[in-house]
Amino acid sequence: MHARLEGDLTPAQKEKLDKNIAQETRTRFLQEDTTLIIENLDVYSWTAASTYQKPHQYVQQTAVVKLNRQHPDRVRTVSKDIEQISAVLHAYQDALNNASVEDAVKLYTQDGIVMPQHSPSFVGIANVRKAYESFFEIIKFDVKFDIQEVMPVSPEYAFARTNSAGTTVVKGRGKGNEANQELFVFKKVGGEWKIARYCFSTTNPPPK
Repeated sequence: MHARLEGDLTPAQKEKLDKNIAQETRTRFLQEDTTLIIENLDVYSWTAASTYQKPHQYVQQTAVVKLNRQHPDRVRTVSKDIEQISAVLHAYQDALNNASVEDAVKLYTQDGIVMPQHSPSFVGIANVRKAYESFFEIIKFDVKFDIQEVMPVSPEYAFARTNSAGTTVVKGRGKGNEANQELFVFKKVGGEWKIARYCFSTTNPPPK
């Protein structure tokens, strides 16, 4: 991408341009709580807390400024979407820790799907409810979700990646450490972001 955007500049010209663009990017964007989406080319983002996402920051910040100048119609700010999706993720964490089937299920779309590790998928809201009823019947959660990225990809869809860690008490097994990585697909329904697809897998090492 960098070569395609920069063209045939000399090293000196490129260095001067990159410094100017980097400074402009920091001044113009990094103080804002925002995410930029560049359609059909690349994605560049900050989290809701304006945490700078790495790697590739140098190449992508160059692309953002240039595309914003040349194709402003391709750039949309979606900071409000990120805030709303982050709030849903925090609500999901609370639903797990409170063992609340209702609070978990209400976060899903009607055609939502849960894809647990070592299990068939639970397809549709009725089966999503059954999934959480079975989870909470045998597992007590005490976990914290760490949001790694939230990435709206269109006005109606977004994905988020998280890590969670804490403890669980499993019926018949006792207390143990819990650690997972999760991927969420979100869909905007009636102006609200809902979980459309959810899958997770453990990051704990396999038992010896």
